[in-house]
Amino acid sequence: MTLKPKTQDLAAEWREARLLHPLYSALGREFVIELPSSCPDLESGLKDPPQESVEQARRWFLKWTRK
Repeated sequence: MTLKPKTQDLAAEWREARLLHPLYSALGREFVIELPSSCPDLESGLKDPPQESVEQARRWFLKWTRK
């Protein structure tokens, strides 16, 4: 599974990340998988993040997929 954004639209990418984050977090807790360092803006549910937060979320998901 690749997590490359389908679009360059950061808002759309952020919405997808906000939908997937709780799922990945729940899977980590359920199966006792060590989670990568947190992404505070993603965890807080921030709706309009700066580009830096979107990039931090990308890194969080990439670390997850490399476990």
